[in-house]
Amino acid sequence: MQVNAKQAKPKSDKALFYIRQPIYDQSMSIWGYDLQAKEIHAGTALQMPPEDAGSLQEARDRRNVLRRILDRGARAVLPVQERFLLQAVSFIAPPVQIGFRISASKPLSAAGLKEIERLKEEGHVILAEVSSEEADGGLLQVSDIICLDVAGLSPDEVRRRIKGWELFDATLMARGVADKSHLDEYRDMGFSLFTGAFFKTPEIIPGKVLSPHRASRLQIFQVMEQRDPNFADLANAIQADVSLSLRLLAYLNSAIFSMPVKITSIKQAITLLGWKKVRTWLRMVLLTDMLADDEDSELLFVSLQRGKFLELVTTQHPELHFDPGEMFLLGAFSLLETILGVPMKQILAELPLDERLKGTLCRRKTEYLPLLQLAELFEEPDWTELENLLQLLRLDFDKVALAVFTSSIWVEQFFETQEGLRH
Repeated sequence: MQVNAKQAKPKSDKALFYIRQPIYDQSMSIWGYDLQAKEIHAGTALQMPPEDAGSLQEARDRRNVLRRILDRGARAVLPVQERFLLQAVSFIAPPVQIGFRISASKPLSAAGLKEIERLKEEGHVILAEVSSEEADGGLLQVSDIICLDVAGLSPDEVRRRIKGWELFDATLMARGVADKSHLDEYRDMGFSLFTGAFFKTPEIIPGKVLSPHRASRLQIFQVMEQRDPNFADLANAIQADVSLSLRLLAYLNSAIFSMPVKITSIKQAITLLGWKKVRTWLRMVLLTDMLADDEDSELLFVSLQRGKFLELVTTQHPELHFDPGEMFLLGAFSLLETILGVPMKQILAELPLDERLKGTLCRRKTEYLPLLQLAELFEEPDWTELENLLQLLRLDFDKVALAVFTSSIWVEQFFETQEGLRH
């Protein structure tokens, strides 16, 4: 790959969106986020609920996506071609927060290597991406991080690939870590940064019993997911839990909704907003509340993003004949097994859900399963497999990709509101 000394600019007929992947350190804390860029046609638009459209339009700008990460003090690793965005974010973050990723598969030109050295001198982290047998030694020499894609490689093959890398003054990162079973082995090999689907894999503890706090949240889910819930009983159950009701009311009164009057009760919220809208926000607040303070909030982010993504896709494609509300629930519940540490069957036994939803959450073949798999494929992109599934479902890549990006912004906004409620 060539890196021109002049700053690159995106094509006028194309727009970029980011896929956000967490990078974990050895202690399983988030070190930063790897932002994978993908092109779509600039004129791509989504059909969105009116309450979402206005607030999300401006937020979808890539610069705002980057700002949201940097504002939290997290690091962001961008494709090196995106370095022109530095002017838009340099005033809110030191250079050490912004890294640049470049492929090491092809030798850099002298001008390209000089540009990389300039970025490094400014304080930016340089990540060299190694995905083949050959790697540019000049780039590895100046890189702060050397990233190896370990997907599909045996431990012995990984050891062979990284032989000699100890000579470089660089941190080793493993990309494509599928599960937790090899993490200790990768650590022993010298890797200290990790990305992949491993954090989403459940660790089931035999005989584990849910805490009273989490059990009470499932009981509220049990009432609210009934076909015809008793709103009076539901409102009383929520309001009896002071913490939960305060968080829900504070969220409904936030700037996201811009309500003309202050909402002071759950009954009033249902009357003004309608049960479907209140149910969506209640689901989100309940899931947030089920996550322990010391647990990885990225699980919650992915759960809610899957839910919003599936809701947007099914809203955009009514020919699928799937209920967007049920699809939101499918995505939002898809990682409950990992969050709670108990088998999905045990969780679903307490919830009055549609049998197709239950079957899909248990990974049985249903008409819903391909959509859930689509959401998962965008999280750890395999572009060939993605294209095949999109063709099978007869969905447009650009619109589906924009739904991924839009759903991530929607969840970011929810997180910002929740963070504000804690202060």
